[in-house]
Amino acid sequence: MEHVALDLTGLVRKVDSTPFARGGFADIWMGELSWLITSPVQQVAIKVPHVTSKHLRGTERQEVERRLERELKTWRMLRHPNILPLLGTCKDLGTFPFALPLPSMITEYCPLGTLADYLVEHDEPIDDLAMIHDIASAIVYMHELDSPIVHGDLKAENILISKNRTPRVSDFGLSRAVKNSDAPTGYTTSSFHGSMRWMSPELHQADDNGRPPPFTPASDTWAFGMVILEIEACEIPWSHIIHEPAVILAVMRGNTPPLPKNKTIAPALWALMQECWKQDPAERVSMRDLMSRIDLLKFQRDVQDPSSPIGQRSLSSSSSIRSRSSSILSSPVTQALSLESNSIHDADTVLARARRAFTQRDAPLARQLYSTAAAAFASASHQLRHAQTLAELARVDKPNVVHIWKLQWKS
Repeated sequence: MEHVALDLTGLVRKVDSTPFARGGFADIWMGELSWLITSPVQQVAIKVPHVTSKHLRGTERQEVERRLERELKTWRMLRHPNILPLLGTCKDLGTFPFALPLPSMITEYCPLGTLADYLVEHDEPIDDLAMIHDIASAIVYMHELDSPIVHGDLKAENILISKNRTPRVSDFGLSRAVKNSDAPTGYTTSSFHGSMRWMSPELHQADDNGRPPPFTPASDTWAFGMVILEIEACEIPWSHIIHEPAVILAVMRGNTPPLPKNKTIAPALWALMQECWKQDPAERVSMRDLMSRIDLLKFQRDVQDPSSPIGQRSLSSSSSIRSRSSSILSSPVTQALSLESNSIHDADTVLARARRAFTQRDAPLARQLYSTAAAAFASASHQLRHAQTLAELARVDKPNVVHIWKLQWKS
């Protein structure tokens, strides 16, 4: 479903004399949005394109305008808590000389800047797995739309951090629309080079006409592995290689970034990153599976790490949790259902019943059914489904789910 971007012309004003960020395609200004004279002023960011007619010939100009409009249409469609929301557009803020008549884009203002800046400038610890999961969920959402959308330029610089420290994926190909056009060299090359370190091997191979291949979900997965590396190592991919042509050569030779020195990355997470960097796109992990495995890693960490909030809850009330979980697992309903949950198919049936009970607000029954399904997945060594079921159980019974996980995987 396409959403229509609001026309905010006349309701937004710039508050500074210079932009606070510049890019190859647009300048970013601080702005204020006033819906009504009596309503509070909302702080916003204004993305003002500065694609100029003097850089482009007739057909090239039409191509740029067409692609920019298509990307703006794409952004209008996206509704996700980890995607930067497009509030609307303005037609009266583009003051760049010779500028094409393109609308400025009004977005949420993210005072903590890009993820790349945030990782370097803020000393407080972050929940890296939660951050990775949230970003992945936005990409999964895009990939699984009825008309799937590929981001094509995933990197920490294109992920913003909101005031409540929520990651927001941004830059949906607006600069890419320009740099993939036939605009003269020098106008687009620098922007294109800026993403070389995140690009998968197949994107470095041109066809017989010299055109690069299209971005795909698999190329997004490769780039996402590089984003994980940025989060874990606080440095750009291939940081040990200065010149980008050498990066391309390393990628084409089948190399992947080495394990960062003086940085601790969990072996399971590093192994998952390697699955993002398979040379064959068909062999790379899907973003859906990647997100599920991040869920599992996060859950295992929270259970095993006493310093985490979930770990503290589980340790502080272990005796009561053991009593409650034992009563749940030994209840007549659970025992009866366990007879039919020896296969994944039966476990799925029980899980469907649990979801129905939860929807009907029958918490006791939902708790029992979720516990049974989780036990069946655990006995079948189906860790991903087990973690997903426990995540749903947590909505019903957060303290109990931790101990159930321990009982099932230690038995």
